[in-house]
Amino acid sequence: MKRLIGKFKGAAWFVSHCGTNSKREKYVEQLQEHFPVDVYGSCGTLKCPRGGACERMLDEQYHFYIAFENSICKDYITEKLWNQGYGKDIVPIVMKRAVVEQLVPPKSFIAADDFNTTKELATYLLYLMRNKSAYAEYFEWRREYKVVFLDGSHHDTLERPWGFCQICRLLWEEPRPILSIPVEVHACKEGVAV
Repeated sequence: MKRLIGKFKGAAWFVSHCGTNSKREKYVEQLQEHFPVDVYGSCGTLKCPRGGACERMLDEQYHFYIAFENSICKDYITEKLWNQGYGKDIVPIVMKRAVVEQLVPPKSFIAADDFNTTKELATYLLYLMRNKSAYAEYFEWRREYKVVFLDGSHHDTLERPWGFCQICRLLWEEPRPILSIPVEVHACKEGVAV
């Protein structure tokens, strides 16, 4: 909680694809009229080289991370939701609730499409920045879940494991569940990954 209290900036967005099918850049431009969003990378004016200092900056300074997809598809979630959103002490903002809600812990993200306008979203984000206990509720999921990275490291030792433990449990489950997931590129036709 101590780290959450010291945050003083609105949202960060690391982005290199500027013209996208989802039109995320237009949404962020509208959001910036009402809320501070710092844009890093080739689509913004700020630079943050990959690595420790940049990662610490997200944890220590920013309340929110914009995790908008290039394309809105049923089976496509940007890797930045996992890397910057759940790998840091920051609340991710996604474009579409329906795309992520079955795959991530409840009340662990904010969905832009829950709000009628960018101004409504901005008002809510400003409220969370002023009300630290309401903001902290977006981290309660960490009491029940744990972010486990592929190298075996995890985000917080106080969290209960879920990543590799879930895989292990499924491997030993009888009868074994059969799930086929096609490998596809992140382009869409009519809202479905192709």
